[in-house]
Amino acid sequence: MRNYIANFAIFFSGWFIDMLISIITPKLISTFIDEIVYYENSGTFLKIGLVIFFTIIFWCILYIFIYAQHQYLMGKFTFDIKRDIFRQIHRCDSQLLQEIPNGELLTLLQTYSNECMFFIIRNILHFFNGIIKLVIISVILMGIDFKIGIFIFSVAVLNVLVGTLFGKKSRQYGEKQRNCYNKYISWLIEVLTASKDIQVLNAFRKVEKDFSDRHEEIFHVGYSSGINTLNAENVVQGITLAVRLIIFIMCGLLAIDGKITLGNFMFILSLSAILIEQVKWTSASIVDSQWRVAYIDQIARFLSYDTEKQWQGTEEFNVKDGNIEIQDMTFSYKNGHTIFENLSISIM
Repeated sequence: MRNYIANFAIFFSGWFIDMLISIITPKLISTFIDEIVYYENSGTFLKIGLVIFFTIIFWCILYIFIYAQHQYLMGKFTFDIKRDIFRQIHRCDSQLLQEIPNGELLTLLQTYSNECMFFIIRNILHFFNGIIKLVIISVILMGIDFKIGIFIFSVAVLNVLVGTLFGKKSRQYGEKQRNCYNKYISWLIEVLTASKDIQVLNAFRKVEKDFSDRHEEIFHVGYSSGINTLNAENVVQGITLAVRLIIFIMCGLLAIDGKITLGNFMFILSLSAILIEQVKWTSASIVDSQWRVAYIDQIARFLSYDTEKQWQGTEEFNVKDGNIEIQDMTFSYKNGHTIFENLSISIM
């Protein structure tokens, strides 16, 4: 992680600048509209148009830079995690390793390692960037009209609380999905390895029934998790629709009374739309962060298991009784070179 702090900081800075541009651009457009409708100032109109044009060009270049960092981190950072897991598999205490299903090891290595990257980017960097965006937009809206600003900020807090409430259930479902999937993958590996034995024993029907039952279990857990996520999204969508209507009515009344210009009317609607979408994304981030935390906890537990290197080799090896006998053993390589022939050993 320490080797990539600078990359993550650059990535966050890029999205922070993107966030500022997403707020500034609607203000430029609103001023652009007011210059046409109210002031008919062609000189200022052209200057603002050029600023908007170059802002959009810079925005495109910024996206290229941001996603270049993302691809670098996705490749290097996740590889380091996978390498640590792979090394732990080979260093882990043999008794502990026998108790871990192969499917769980495969999922840790190939799937959960990617979720570490997604958690840092989506659930930490984007989350805090989104919180900053919510605060800035709320302050701007309060400056334009205090009632609108307070109303939208209150709705944002409400949506975050809704996301937190559903997020707890989402984490529980995430744990169930992880356990079901790991058991299924372990079973599938064993079945594929023993496919010839299954044919010889004519056990295909039994295996096929197990295959269906395991898929049904995964489906039911996934269905419950999906219903929980859908309920959260429906609640947020309902709140969002009500907020859009109320904001539109409030802005319309202010525009009719002449308290805001047409440009500010469009600016408020634009910022409100940005804020509402950010609130929806923040709520979803809280929900999906819960099952990502469950995956990361699984990786952390596995990496903390005892390894063979921790054994100091000082335990006594006691054999109470027994003997070893080897009679007429011969060993040679494929090229015909014989290492030993007719070897007989008796160890008492």
